[in-house]
Amino acid sequence: MSASARKPRITTGAQVRTSRIAPAPLRTSRIAPAPLRTGRIAPAPIRTSRITPAPTVSSARKGRVVSVPIPKAGPSPAKRLNDILTDALTRATVIKVTPGNRAALQNARKLAASILSVLPEAEDESAIKDLAYELHCVSLSSLVNELATDVKYNPEDQGDQQAHMLQCIMEEIIKWLPDIWLAMADASADMELVRCCLMLCSSVADQVDNCLGNYFDWTSRLVIIDSTKQTVYDGHHLVGDYMAWMWREYLVFSAIKGSRIPANEAIWGESYDDVLNLIRRTPGESENVDGLAFWDAHWSAEMRTAALRLYAERHRHRINSFLESPSVHLYTSLVSDYPDIESLLLISIKQNIFGEKPSIPYTDAAKILAKASQTEDIVYLLDRLIEEGISHHNSTILVIMKHLSAMSDEEQRAHALQVVRDGLETAKQDALNALVHLFPGLEDAQCWLRDLIDTGRLTRNEDLFDDSYSERESNLSSFAERAAQGGPLTDADWAPPKKKEVRPDDMYREEEPKRDLVRCIQDWAQILCQWPDEKAAAEVWGTVKFDGSELLFSSVEGAEEALMDRIKVADSVQAEKRRQAKSTPVECPAPSSREQLLTWRVTATFDDYYDSPSYVYGYVTDGLQALIKTFSCQDHRAWGK
Repeated sequence: MSASARKPRITTGAQVRTSRIAPAPLRTSRIAPAPLRTGRIAPAPIRTSRITPAPTVSSARKGRVVSVPIPKAGPSPAKRLNDILTDALTRATVIKVTPGNRAALQNARKLAASILSVLPEAEDESAIKDLAYELHCVSLSSLVNELATDVKYNPEDQGDQQAHMLQCIMEEIIKWLPDIWLAMADASADMELVRCCLMLCSSVADQVDNCLGNYFDWTSRLVIIDSTKQTVYDGHHLVGDYMAWMWREYLVFSAIKGSRIPANEAIWGESYDDVLNLIRRTPGESENVDGLAFWDAHWSAEMRTAALRLYAERHRHRINSFLESPSVHLYTSLVSDYPDIESLLLISIKQNIFGEKPSIPYTDAAKILAKASQTEDIVYLLDRLIEEGISHHNSTILVIMKHLSAMSDEEQRAHALQVVRDGLETAKQDALNALVHLFPGLEDAQCWLRDLIDTGRLTRNEDLFDDSYSERESNLSSFAERAAQGGPLTDADWAPPKKKEVRPDDMYREEEPKRDLVRCIQDWAQILCQWPDEKAAAEVWGTVKFDGSELLFSSVEGAEEALMDRIKVADSVQAEKRRQAKSTPVECPAPSSREQLLTWRVTATFDDYYDSPSYVYGYVTDGLQALIKTFSCQDHRAWGK
């Protein structure tokens, strides 16, 4: 066969051999914490020295085709990276914060941030980034748990380590917010995912606030730039202000995309009012009521219309809330925002308060009527409360008195002053009734005390250096024993009546507040002390003070202490009795614990007392001290000094 007839030898040569070079595996151990050295993760260079040259063609095999097997291609670097990160995310969700792994967790967070910073972007890739909700959820949750652990076990941190943790949390949130805004501004945005991201940020901010309380004041500048490179937001405030603005944006974007979820249900927690306050009501407004800029220049006409609809929805929601549960705070807020609806709100309040079953507290109704200068309705409410009993509505009547005392109408002021007199007399009589219940022989004991004074055997003022001091102490002890004769203090087996059972007719009746003898006396005396007409107030004071129920012993030094010592003796006897009986003691403070006892005292009629005598003893002791402190003053003006 001639040389020209030989078939040419077909070989793949070096070109085929290059297919044997698999992509270099991703060596995660070489990825150092930030700043990441990107050179370490570049594809490995082709090492041509390892490529075996094509074998020399022998004369015996000329014309033979040599086939070289091509190995299966391995996963791409992007696929391997996704697999590694997915596995890392699964592991991260089960890690608990411990003192031993704190440093490792901090390095892991830096590494995660470094990966995000070096991942390449395609030229035609949208400005919208993957929100990486799961990654941020794990990162922020671990940071908050770490902070809570440190606060629990290191309360005296003085803000050193905890301040650094707080800074890490806030920096992650603030760096994430621009990506969240860009996502929600996109026409094809997953608004439910955006809402989850905002919920996470708000939840973390609240948890940090609960951990650090007043120390939660870390701020940083937030700048958001849209896809057209225009500044959307640029401010330096607390993270709560940022979240309110982000929630406002979320509501507006959701509205133009047809969301049917009510705004008050879509956003986080109790931030509804703060969010809606960032909607500009008139074009001339430059700041809202809290002094914050609106940052709404990027809004389209459609977005502005949607925002006004949201504000109108809030208006209806607040009115409905007020009608369902009226309050002074909500009334003041509504009238401040919408002065034209004040008359409508007042009609609703009057129908409520003067109806069969009012749902608004009397005190709130009185404050609203006074704020709106509805004097005629205030007087009508006052008469109604007086019919039910002054002692049952003491705080409400005091609100009404402050309003009526400033009225120019003389008849109204006179009517109000009469109510003050009745209230002060009632408070005084309640304290006397409570005292007489424990000391039924008080009147006879005072007569006996007067005889000692008249015969010179006892002086009103004590003298520690007087030779008759011991005799004086004996006389005062005898006075207390005479006053206690025939009463519960001399009966070791005495116990106050149990609380009345609730009748079926009273099941749905609002429970009346417990009486406070000290507060009642002081409140009415304070109103009289501040009364504009001093002459009329002095007449009322003299009438109430010298009404025939004066306490003689109040002018005898040491007599008051003798009565209180007798109460303490009885209380000690009761305590010893309970100890001997080995029964479970009733948990109640000693009579000297005034602040706690005031919250448990009940009516002066003793019809609603609880089982423990200590309640009664402390209740009467407080009333006795209030009586003497108040009515030992020369006039009403001296009481206020």
